[in-house]
Amino acid sequence: DSFSRLLGYSVDGIAGLTLEHYVHEEDLASERRNCDALAHGTRESYTADVRFITKEGAVIWADVTRTLARDKRGKPSALLAHIKDITTWKIYEQELEEREYLLEEAQKAAMLGCYSLDFTTGEWSSTDLLDRIFGIDSGYVRSVEGWVSLIHPEDREKMAGYFREEVIGRGRPFNKKYRIVRPSDSAIRWVHGRGKLFFGA
Repeated sequence: DSFSRLLGYSVDGIAGLTLEHYVHEEDLASERRNCDALAHGTRESYTADVRFITKEGAVIWADVTRTLARDKRGKPSALLAHIKDITTWKIYEQELEEREYLLEEAQKAAMLGCYSLDFTTGEWSSTDLLDRIFGIDSGYVRSVEGWVSLIHPEDREKMAGYFREEVIGRGRPFNKKYRIVRPSDSAIRWVHGRGKLFFGA
């Protein structure tokens, strides 16, 4: 009943339908391959996000898990399917991807990179744009010491003290302009670092 309602059919109306009737054309080939593999016993189960077409022609997303059932002799006898409507989740996911894309483009235009420092490990992660600003690659050691080593030698002691005493010691947000020396080309750049602290229990 629930699968019939999902696609907008009656139970009798959906009984004679095949994949071609309700699977989106862009997902049809993969669904056929997966179902054939189950029917021939070369796979035991699979899970995929599949687009369905309702009776009214609307597109919905479903989390589909199909499992092969075997008879007493071990031969394939049936396909069991568990289908969950995830259309709302997919819409949120698409909106999030669009927002992340727009944010990334805005950051590129403003030359604005982002980082996250985990105080429990002393390590930080960074966006690709921040890596370009700092002149570092994926192999760079992202520790507090690694950040300090990026700072211009004349600013290093002052910035390390600011981070230690103001940010960690007094729990204040990071907000400083300072010079760095990029490892990639030894160029000196002025940067403005801003960071907001988040506290655990």
